[in-house]
Amino acid sequence: MLSSNQVVEEGPYSDALTIAISAISRRSLSKGQLSDLLSKRGFAEDVRSAVLLRIDEMGYLNDLEFARTYSERARRSKKASKRMIANGLRERQISKEIIEWVLEDLSEDAEFDLAQEFAIKKWQHRRPGDDEGAKRRISASLFRKGFSGSTLALVINSLD
Repeated sequence: MLSSNQVVEEGPYSDALTIAISAISRRSLSKGQLSDLLSKRGFAEDVRSAVLLRIDEMGYLNDLEFARTYSERARRSKKASKRMIANGLRERQISKEIIEWVLEDLSEDAEFDLAQEFAIKKWQHRRPGDDEGAKRRISASLFRKGFSGSTLALVINSLD
């Protein structure tokens, strides 16, 4: 395993590899994000491709694993819907196929349960006598999180 301070050879490839290893040692990145980082640093396409290939060979880049981890974290901590997860993965330049694979694992029932869990938590902290206002606020929050209208309706109707 190379550390971020090791030099493989002199030149742009070495510099790009050092930057790439340093970047992925700080946080997980997709191949697209790492390519963008190297592009912003002024490295040519052939150097970026060679570095990405080397990093991939070393086992440090796995967009499928990155997408699964991102999805799990987003659902657990942000209560994000499938739509929000897909948008986040697209922003991180994950391929359409990988996004579809990751989202296949998320059932409609799980989506409803997640929305309901979020809504119940918010509902328990509403002001007395403000049921309709609380429902509007919860509905708006769920909408911003990307839940579908049918899921919203079911969840809001279940509150009482």
